[in-house]
Amino acid sequence: MLLEDRIYGHNEVKEPVLLKLINSPEIQRLKDVSQLGVPDEFNRFKGFSRYEHSIGVMLLLKYCRANLEEQVAGLLHDISHTAFSHVYDWVLGSNEKEDHQDKVHKKIITNSNIPLILKEYKIDVERISHLENFKILDLNIPDVCADRFDYLVRDPVTTPKLAKYFFKNLRIYDGKLVFSDKKSAKSFGSHFLKAQLEHWGHPETMLRYRLFSEALKMAIQEGTLVSMDFYGGEKKILEKIKNSTNLIIQRNLKTLSGKLNYQINEQSQEAPLKKKFRHVDPIYIRNGGLSRLSETDDSFKQLLKKESESNNLGTKVELIL
Repeated sequence: MLLEDRIYGHNEVKEPVLLKLINSPEIQRLKDVSQLGVPDEFNRFKGFSRYEHSIGVMLLLKYCRANLEEQVAGLLHDISHTAFSHVYDWVLGSNEKEDHQDKVHKKIITNSNIPLILKEYKIDVERISHLENFKILDLNIPDVCADRFDYLVRDPVTTPKLAKYFFKNLRIYDGKLVFSDKKSAKSFGSHFLKAQLEHWGHPETMLRYRLFSEALKMAIQEGTLVSMDFYGGEKKILEKIKNSTNLIIQRNLKTLSGKLNYQINEQSQEAPLKKKFRHVDPIYIRNGGLSRLSETDDSFKQLLKKESESNNLGTKVELIL
């Protein structure tokens, strides 16, 4: 199978287990799951699918010469994401953690056809189900891993030129993703924070998440949607809520379809909006060894501290109708 990726270029995938997994309904479903949560027609950015990201993570792991088991884990790492990704966390009321997919990851894999495919190729489904087993693929914040690297370089705030620069300076050292020097490490760390401030945790993004999740919650309450709908694709859900006669749902969708007028008002009686604080503190090669950016750059360390504290407070955003 030839795969053309906008970040990693032309790639040929020959491994039978990867080919079978890519063509499975479970992975194909991800083509209809928005990485950015709020779908394009209601978002301020043009997004991409969880399928594109999952393929990208697999290709990055292949580039890093990770073993086949880790490539399989990378391809499957987002299989437990629901329709609208982290918007569903807001539906559940866990917007600060955004970890629903982690809680159900093993269950989703176990209750699918994936174990049959893995068994055929003698790959341990139990081990694959625990992402912490794979240190290039998945690490706790603030480390850079294949998952975080890939979703940043695909994000709308990252130019193709910058994505190419980050990829060019990415290295594998002692089984970890690191950068070739301090300059590229700081550039990546700073840009990751920029994406958090200007996109993922931006007031407008949070407001769009709130409005869209409110519409989905209302659709569940009135019986238009049920929880299991979210384990399918987004097109059917969008069709259902667009056809709803509920005034709140229609109001929110109409508001989301255009430019949002809003203001930051810390005196507002509204509860502050909070979102998961995504950030990295990259490791880079220095004098034949490894150094963490915050330990060698006080300005970056202080900036992370400041933005983390600000994020914990949340932002009071008022919609202007």
